[in-house]
Amino acid sequence: MWFFNKKKKEEHTAKRERIKNKYLRKLDNLDMHKKNAHKGLHSVIRNFFIEFFNIHYEFTYDELVKETKEKRIKKPVREKMYQLSKEIDNLKFGDSPASKEDLARLIGDCKNMIKAI
Repeated sequence: MWFFNKKKKEEHTAKRERIKNKYLRKLDNLDMHKKNAHKGLHSVIRNFFIEFFNIHYEFTYDELVKETKEKRIKKPVREKMYQLSKEIDNLKFGDSPASKEDLARLIGDCKNMIKAI
């Protein structure tokens, strides 16, 4: 029995690492020079959360908070994740366009968050 549980946990961990690597590559490939780069960032991060946390609906920021409270994520990482999600939503739905520097910072922060989860 112990062997089965250990093997299942290893498979789960490997799957999560594949998902993380997939979205880290997508963040690396984002073109910050495009007019709608912030929408691409929003899409990548949203899809990461959907796939990584196995969410099967279009979630809001508040629903993401609720979904991830039950997960084993260190509190500072979880808080950073919420902060970034909110920033990216504000960027996508806000009135003013993001500067390339803001996008670069957000992409770097998102990469660090994905690595830390």
